[in-house]
Amino acid sequence: MRLWATKGRIGTDLRYNEKDIRTGRKFAVKLWNVGRFLSLNLGDLDVSAPPPAPGERDIVDRWLLAHLAGTTAEATAAFEGHDYMQAHQAAARMFWSVYCDRYLEMIKDRLGQDASSEQDRDSARWTLWESFRVLLGLFAPFAPFVTEAMYQQFYRAREDAVSLHLTRWPAVDDRWRGDRPAVEAVDQLAVILDATRVLRSGQRLGNSARLSQLILQAHDAEATLLLDQIAEPLRVAARAEAVVRGSADHPSGVAGITVGIAV
Repeated sequence: MRLWATKGRIGTDLRYNEKDIRTGRKFAVKLWNVGRFLSLNLGDLDVSAPPPAPGERDIVDRWLLAHLAGTTAEATAAFEGHDYMQAHQAAARMFWSVYCDRYLEMIKDRLGQDASSEQDRDSARWTLWESFRVLLGLFAPFAPFVTEAMYQQFYRAREDAVSLHLTRWPAVDDRWRGDRPAVEAVDQLAVILDATRVLRSGQRLGNSARLSQLILQAHDAEATLLLDQIAEPLRVAARAEAVVRGSADHPSGVAGITVGIAV
C-alpha cells in the first residue's frame, strides 16, 4: 500500500489500482532476492578494510557508481521539493533498469572463483556492498520494513545506528560523480549486450549459457576506439570465452559496430 501511495502527488487524486499493489510486492521480493545475491557472493570480503578508490575499479563498477550518484542527487532534490513521487521514480529506475537488469547481470562471472583477478573480484564485491547500502537508504521511506530487514542483516553490525530509519539520508562519495567517459562507454556496452541477447534468443540459448566467441566488428575509427575500451568487460558480461574481431552482420544498436556469437 505504501508503494502504491507513492504514485500520488500533493493536490491530486489517486485511484486505487490492484495492479500497483502487486507491483509493490514484486519490488519487495526482488529486493529480498538481491540481498540473497549479496549473501551468496560477498564471501570473505573484509568490509572493515578501506575500499578501493573509485578510479581503481573496473569500468563497469565506475559506471554503476556514477549512475547511483546521479540518482541520489535526483531523489534528494525531489524530496527537498516535497515531490516524493519523483523521488521514488528515480530510485525505482535505478534499481530495476540499471542495477538489476544491467549491473548484476554484468558482474556475475566476476564474483566467482573464475574472476580474472582478485582485484577485479574485490572491485565488483565492494561496489555491490556499497551500492546496495545506498539503495536501501533511497527506498527506506517507501518500503520501510524490507529495507530495515536488509539493513539489519548486512550493515547493522558495522554502523552505529540501531535502525536504518535512524541513519542519515544517503550521501555518496564525491568521487563517484562525473565519470562521464565510463558512463558513456558502458551505456553503449549495455546496448551491445542487448543485441547479443537477441542473438541468443534466436538460437534458443538462455542468458546463462556460455558462448565460445563474441564476434565484434568495428566499421570506423570511433567504433574501434570504443571496442578497445569495452571489449573485455563486454566479454565478461556476455559470458563469452573469447572476443574475436571479425566479420559480423547483426546490428549492435551502436553506430559503426556489428555483432555475432558462436556457441
